[in-house]
Amino acid sequence: REMGRLRSPLPAPRALAGRVVLWWVAAILLISATPFALSAQSGAIVLFVQGGRHLPLSNLNSDTGDELSSGFSAGGGLSIMLGPNLAFRGYISRVRSDYKGPTLDVQDSTVTRLFYGGDILIGAATDFGLAPYIFGGIGAVRVDPQDETLGSFVNFAGRVGLGFNLVIEDSRFTPFVEAGTWFFGFDRFGFDASQLDFQVTVGFALTVPY
Repeated sequence: REMGRLRSPLPAPRALAGRVVLWWVAAILLISATPFALSAQSGAIVLFVQGGRHLPLSNLNSDTGDELSSGFSAGGGLSIMLGPNLAFRGYISRVRSDYKGPTLDVQDSTVTRLFYGGDILIGAATDFGLAPYIFGGIGAVRVDPQDETLGSFVNFAGRVGLGFNLVIEDSRFTPFVEAGTWFFGFDRFGFDASQLDFQVTVGFALTVPY
């Protein structure tokens, strides 16, 4: 019996990608207009952990409604301060979600994704205790379906985003909030999708001078 096609409630992938690009361009221009000041100590290593919510912005197949559900993320990494407002960051982030849709016949719908790579961060400081920053980088994602009939695979991944450090005077601990957009290819199991995901996290960082 032929199944009726489901329409995705999301805009078409190209239109959606265009909107996301416009959002981040606006955010970059806003932060770039902020006068730069010391936002972190130069010559320091920053260790951080973070966790939050990971939300898909596009479907694996818009016609059938196949998708990966939203899920929780957890991760961390290390940043090296290259200057007062510039840093390089290595990160790893694990996301657990579920596959939903009619295409794959699986007993276990759980899908984990492991994102890892590097970012460049550009920061600024304000007079009200917040230090905003923007970031962008490249890396990879390992997609690991838990159903035994499906294998894992690794693809290129990139991301852009922005965040805010809560500056605490005379403290090496810094709470922060981040929002970022991931993009990667999902070209297995009969799908050929350009995935666009949105992640919001909170975390804590520890600055270690050297």
